[in-house]
Order: sequence, then C-alpha cells, then structure tokens
Amino acid sequence: MPHISFRKKETKTSKFARKFGEARTPRKWHPEVPPSVAVLTVIAISVFLLGGGLYSLLQSSPAIVSSPSGGWSFYVPYDLNTQTLSESIFFTLFLCVGIAGGYVAYRSFGYRHGQRQASILLLVAVIMIAIAAFGVQFLLELKVPSL
Repeated sequence: MPHISFRKKETKTSKFARKFGEARTPRKWHPEVPPSVAVLTVIAISVFLLGGGLYSLLQSSPAIVSSPSGGWSFYVPYDLNTQTLSESIFFTLFLCVGIAGGYVAYRSFGYRHGQRQASILLLVAVIMIAIAAFGVQFLLELKVPSL
C-alpha cells in the first residue's frame, strides 16, 4: 500500500514577490469603531425605541393630561394605546436603571480577589434590577389597575 501524505505542499514564491512583497488587494477605507462605542450605540437606540421615543416623536403627545378626577396626571388612565411624554420618560428611566443594574452585575463577576466588593456590587445590581422591574410594574398598574 502506498504512503499517503497529508502535508500541504509548499509553493515557491517568485523573485518579484520576494523583492517587492506579496500583491495585496486594495482595502476600502472605513473608520474603525471601538467595540464599546458600538455597544453603547446599540443600547442607546434600543432604549430609545423600547422607551417609546419613536412614538413620542411621531405622535405629538402631551407631557401631562387632565385626569377624570379633575387634577393633572402624567399618564393616560385605562388606555394602553396612548402614552404621554412624561410616561415615556419614566419608562425610559426605569429601563436605563435595569440595564445599568445588569452591567453592574456583569462587572461584579470580574472581581476575582475582592469577594466582599463583588458581593456588594452584586447586591447593588440586584437592587437596581428590582427597582426597574417594580417601577415598570407600578406604571402598568397605574395605567390599567385590573392587571
């Protein structure tokens, strides 16, 4: 049985390639964006869209409305299809607190030697995420009490 070799055959480089280097295809110029800037941009766009920023821009919604009891309210009661600008801002703030809590939790896992500091950061992160979750739930309960 003949011996089969799986090694890649080496190719000779030409005299021109050795003298002037390998021919390269021209690269198109594009700016290098650092990964942190790209991630922050994606998060900012997501928060803007999830917080109702596009709705607030397209629909000229008021900041506050008059409530049925005669006062002023920052939300439209019993109507999930309409939101005020203040309601959108509150939801966006709760969303940012939740995302920041997730980031703090992520950073707390990076502490290898400071066990106490990592535990404190994780506790702060859990508190921030809980504030965000309860805040969003509170906004929904204000809007539709029967939920």
